[in-house]
Amino acid sequence: MNVFLLHPDDDALSTYLANALDADQRGRIASHLHACVRCQETLRFLTRFNDATSTIARVAPETILASALSARAAGERRILPSPEIESLTAVRAPRHRFAWAALAASVVVVAYIAFARPAEVAAVAADSEIRISPAKPHAGDSIHVVYHPSGELFRGSARLVLRARLRAPGDGMYSSGVPIARVRPVAILTRSSKGEYSGGFVLPDSIVFASLVVEDSAARSVDENGGRLWEVLVHGADGQPTYDALEQRINDMMGRSWEEAYATTKRLTTLYPDRIESWTTLDFFDRALFGEGGADSLGKSYRATIENLIASARTKPKLSESEIGVIFYARQVLTYRKDATAADSAEFNYWLNRTLREYPRHMQLAQHYAIQFTPEEWKHPEHMLDSLERLYARFSPLRGPGRNIVIAGQRAASKSESDVVYRRWSARGIGADSRGDSAYWTALAMIKRPSTRQEGMTSLRRLLASPLAAMAGARDLREDSTKYSMRAGAARRAGLAALGRALIAEGRTRAGLDSLGQAARGGWDPSLFRGLRAAYAAAGDSAGVQAMLLRMSVDPRTPTDTATAIVAWGRARLGAKTWNSLATSARREMHERLLARTIVRSLRGSPSLVTGDGKSRTLREVMANRPAAVIFWSRHCGFAIEALPSIRRVAERLAREGRGVLLVVDEAPSADVKRYLAEKQWTLPVYYDVRGEMKSAFNTFGTPAYFVLDGAGRIRFDRIDDEAELIAQVDALRSEQR
Repeated sequence: MNVFLLHPDDDALSTYLANALDADQRGRIASHLHACVRCQETLRFLTRFNDATSTIARVAPETILASALSARAAGERRILPSPEIESLTAVRAPRHRFAWAALAASVVVVAYIAFARPAEVAAVAADSEIRISPAKPHAGDSIHVVYHPSGELFRGSARLVLRARLRAPGDGMYSSGVPIARVRPVAILTRSSKGEYSGGFVLPDSIVFASLVVEDSAARSVDENGGRLWEVLVHGADGQPTYDALEQRINDMMGRSWEEAYATTKRLTTLYPDRIESWTTLDFFDRALFGEGGADSLGKSYRATIENLIASARTKPKLSESEIGVIFYARQVLTYRKDATAADSAEFNYWLNRTLREYPRHMQLAQHYAIQFTPEEWKHPEHMLDSLERLYARFSPLRGPGRNIVIAGQRAASKSESDVVYRRWSARGIGADSRGDSAYWTALAMIKRPSTRQEGMTSLRRLLASPLAAMAGARDLREDSTKYSMRAGAARRAGLAALGRALIAEGRTRAGLDSLGQAARGGWDPSLFRGLRAAYAAAGDSAGVQAMLLRMSVDPRTPTDTATAIVAWGRARLGAKTWNSLATSARREMHERLLARTIVRSLRGSPSLVTGDGKSRTLREVMANRPAAVIFWSRHCGFAIEALPSIRRVAERLAREGRGVLLVVDEAPSADVKRYLAEKQWTLPVYYDVRGEMKSAFNTFGTPAYFVLDGAGRIRFDRIDDEAELIAQVDALRSEQR
C-alpha cells in the first residue's frame, strides 16, 4: 500500500532532492514517486530549476534578465554559454498549485539567489532517476550510483547492470571514436528493500568522461535516459569540469545532439578562454550549424581572439601537442583558399617546421603528407605505395587525421596488381578502432577482387558459421539485445548476399542462388533487394529477379518513378491480375516484417502544441485519431538543417496520401522561423513546442528525431534516424487498422 495517502508537499520533495531525509522518509517518498506522475513532474521541475540556478551566481543577474526579456520579446531561442543556464529556458512548471508560486518567485530567485548544490547530482529522465556521488568527481575517484527505475521498468529484477562508454583525452567524435574495450559493464546495481538500486565503480585515472545506461542482465531492456544517457565529468581542483572532460562530452554528443555539443563548446570558451582549442571548436560548430555566411557574422567577435592567441603562441618556447595541432591545421586551411597570399604560405611554413621540430610524429603532419600527392602521381600508384609505406611506418599507430594515410593507401592499393599489397592495406583500413568486426569487413573487401575472391569466400563462410558478434561487432551502449540481434541479422544477410554473388561469379550458380535465397529471408531491406535483383539477373534467374522487383515495387521507400516502371513491366509480363495478386502478397509480407518490430509506448500526459497563428492545440486534436509521423526539428542543429530537404520530400508524400505529418519545431512561432522554412520550400503546417511539452512527452533528445504514432496516439516504433523509413512504418500501421 502507498504510505502517502496525500501527495508529499513541495518542501518534502525539495528535501528529498537534496538527499537530506532519513532512510525511512526517503523510501516512502521514492515508493510514492514510482506510481505518481504528478509528483514525478514536480520533481523534474525542481531538479531542472536547481541545476539551472546553481550557475546563475557566476553571471550578472541584470545581464541575464535583460537577455531573457529581449529574447522573449523577439520570440528567439538562445543557446547560452552553459548547459545549466540553457536548461533554465526549458523549465516548465507542473500544472498545479506549485506552478504559479514557482513561476512568480522564479524571477526574484533567479536574479538574486544562488542555490547550493546538493551533495549528489540528480539526473531525472521521463521517469527514471540516477544520483551520482561525488557530484564533482576527480580521476581515480570511487563513484557511488543510486538508481530509481520508472514504474514497471525492471520490475522483479534483484540486480541490474550499469554499463558505460568511458572516454579518455584524445578519443574521437561519435560513439565510434571510443575503443570497443572501453564500452563495458562497470558495476552491478543491487536492489534494496525500498526499491532503489545501488552500486559503485572506480573511475580509471585515464578517464575524463563517462556515459552511462542501466540494463537488465540479459540486456532485454536498456534505460538510456531518453537518449540523453547519464554522465560523469571529471573535475579539477577548482571545482570545474576539466577541459578534456568537456571536450569529450562534445565528442560524445555528436550523433546525439548537436545543440548540446554546441552549448558545451560555449561553456569551454567561458571556462577556458585562454585555450585556442576552445575558440577553434566554436568556429567549427558555427560553420557547421549556420553555414559560412552565418559563421563569418558570428565569428567577428572571436576571430581576433584566435589570431591573438596564435600570435602569443609564437612567443612560447614549447606548445602542447593539442595546441600546435590546432594552429597547424588552421594555417594549413588558409593556404588552400583561392585568395591565399604569400604571407599565408610563409605563416604555414613556420608552423610546419615548428611542428616537425616539436612533434615529428604529429597526426596533423601525417594528414598533411597523405594529401600532398599530385594528380600525376595518382596515375602511377605503384610508386605512391612506396612513399605511403614509409609514412605508415613513421606515423603508426594512426588515429584521427592520420588515418588519411590509410585512405590514400587503400585507394592506391585497389589499383595495384599485387594481392599482397591489396590485402595489407585492406587490413590496415578496416579497423583498429572498429566495433570488433574487422574480419567481416576484410572478407567483404577481399571477395570483391577476383584474385582474392577465394580467400574472401573462405573467410566469409567461417564467419557465417560463427557467433553473430563476428559480423556485427560489439553491442553499442544504447542497444538492447533485440536491436543488436536485428543489426547482426542484417549483417548476416549482407554476408550471404556477398557470398552468393561471389559464387555466381565463380560459375557455381546453384550454390550462389541458395545463398541469395537465404539472404532474402528474414528481413525487409530495400537496399538489399536491389543488390539481390542484380545478382539474380547475373545468374539468369528470372524468378529471383521478379521476386525482388515485386518487393521493391510495394515498398513505399522506392522512388515513385522506379515503382511505376516496375509495375508496368510486371503487368506487361504477367498480366495485371497476376501481378496485382503477387504484389498484394509482397505488401502483406512487408507489413508483417515491419509490424514484428513494433512497440507500444504511451506518451506521458497530454502534450499541447502551438500553431503558426499562435493558437494552442493538443496533440490528440491535431492527430484526429489517425496514424501520424512526428518529426522533431530545429534550425539550430546542423543534422536537422542538412536533413530538411529529405524530410520535406517524405512529408509531402505522406500528406499527398492523406497521412498525418507533424513537424515540431523547438521554439516559438516567429517571422524569422517562418521565413527560414519558406526559403527551404516547406509548405506544410508547422507546430511549435513552445513549452517543451512534446519533447517531454516523447522523452526525446536532440534533432532531428522521428516517431510514428498509431491512431490511439501511442508510439509504435522505436525512435529511428532515417526519415525515409517513416513512410514504410506509417503504411504498416494503416494496414494494421484495416
